[in-house]
Amino acid sequence: MSSVIYYAPLIGLLLWAAMVDMRARRVPNWISFGLAFSGIMLSLLPWGHITVSQAALGLLVGFALPFALYLMGAVGAGDVKLVAGVGAWIGPLPVLFAFACAAVVGMFLAIGMSIQQGRVREVLRNSLLLGASVAGGSVGAMARPVPVTGASSRQRTLPFAVAIASATIVVVVSLRVFAAK
Repeated sequence: MSSVIYYAPLIGLLLWAAMVDMRARRVPNWISFGLAFSGIMLSLLPWGHITVSQAALGLLVGFALPFALYLMGAVGAGDVKLVAGVGAWIGPLPVLFAFACAAVVGMFLAIGMSIQQGRVREVLRNSLLLGASVAGGSVGAMARPVPVTGASSRQRTLPFAVAIASATIVVVVSLRVFAAK
């Protein structure tokens, strides 16, 4: 089966999640759970690109990676479930790459949003606190972030599904390009 056809549902649902997240700052459960279920089911088929064990491990890795950030308040629960669903589709190592790419894309989104909203200082301080907390291994004990004033909750939150979607597309395309060589 062609990779384009194989990954079309994944990419379509990720783009849908990104659009909803940009508008409403939430990721619908039906998208995340749909990705997780369809990723596992697809791995059972003869033309699946990964095995069932890889899909299950991808789901677990995809859940664990953003869960630490969720505990610190850096991402939402919908983002955690979305990355887990991606893991069920692409497996453990590719979801690790996708999450790393999403973190970089998310950083650029956060910088752009903070410049646009005139709150670079607060975002920089909170980012340094988060980085120090992650590097120090104190996931749940991050110092109190500086509250962002003068912005609605919609303006304060980052539509991380945009970063997840774009990073996953890059990883999927890279996997197919390098697998073809």
